[in-house]
Amino acid sequence: MITLAEVMGVMRAMKNLPGKRLAMLFEGGLVVLASGLVVVLAWWPGWHLWQSIWPTWRCLPAAVLSGVLATVPLVGGYLLLVRLTWAPLVRLRRETVRVAHLLLGDASTWELAVVSALAGVGEEMLFRGVIQPVAVCLTTPLMGLLVASLLFGLAHCLTWLYFSFATLIGFYFGALALLCGEIVTPAVAHGLYDFVVLVHVLKLARRLPT
Repeated sequence: MITLAEVMGVMRAMKNLPGKRLAMLFEGGLVVLASGLVVVLAWWPGWHLWQSIWPTWRCLPAAVLSGVLATVPLVGGYLLLVRLTWAPLVRLRRETVRVAHLLLGDASTWELAVVSALAGVGEEMLFRGVIQPVAVCLTTPLMGLLVASLLFGLAHCLTWLYFSFATLIGFYFGALALLCGEIVTPAVAHGLYDFVVLVHVLKLARRLPT
């Protein structure tokens, strides 16, 4: 049996890990968690999780290309938002830059790519590969999409405005999953979008005076 002292030792060790390692461990943990849930829940009668996650091998290149193209409007919206001077947006940008620099300020480009890829795969497997299909089976496609989007927003609830943006983006990823019938497309879009935003935000952070 694991003792309290051992748990505290693990927590202290994790506290001393660099932010980029913690980010990789967390997002990688989501991949493991979501994979386990898919394996367990895939056998539940009527819950066709496998079919809602993976395209056929023949359709995989098209799904990846669709994910790349689906990133374009996200990046366009982000570039528009960073130019707006609305006070709550300005405060959100400052907070985002501060948190990103605190966690990933020393990360290299390839490490940002790994974190982004893990986030794209792990979060999409969990929210669009497990939560949304289960919610759809229990309710309706629209209600399942709304439930998964709201939970996605809550999981990214840095501020109320960040929650709003995350919920909208989650709705976008969920709609992609419903339209495409798989999660490779939203996972690619998610990972690429995260990578572009992280690179840009950290570039802003490194320009700040120390």
